[in-house]
Amino acid sequence: MDLNTIEKQLTDKSIGDIRKCAQEIVHVLKAFSKDKTGKIKNGIHWPINRDYSSRTDSYTYHYSHLDYHQLEKIIIESIQNDMLDDIVKKKTTDLLSKLELLD
Repeated sequence: MDLNTIEKQLTDKSIGDIRKCAQEIVHVLKAFSKDKTGKIKNGIHWPINRDYSSRTDSYTYHYSHLDYHQLEKIIIESIQNDMLDDIVKKKTTDLLSKLELLD
């Protein structure tokens, strides 16, 4: 198995882990909504943008209703943009450590 194949497998596994995390987050939000309101909702109002006012030194947030599928996609994208490289690096380091133990 060459290095490119190993890196692709580690990246694919990391993306799978991120997707699972996003699904769990959305599941917790759905369950919380159902448990606390007694209603089954199809989404949540989520901040999508903000404006800064230098006069008041504060932010104004703009919200949009996102269904849970859209929210899951945003969470996946955010985690991938922020953490994917670091997750793959950690998986690579862990794998190399295990291989060293085998020697």
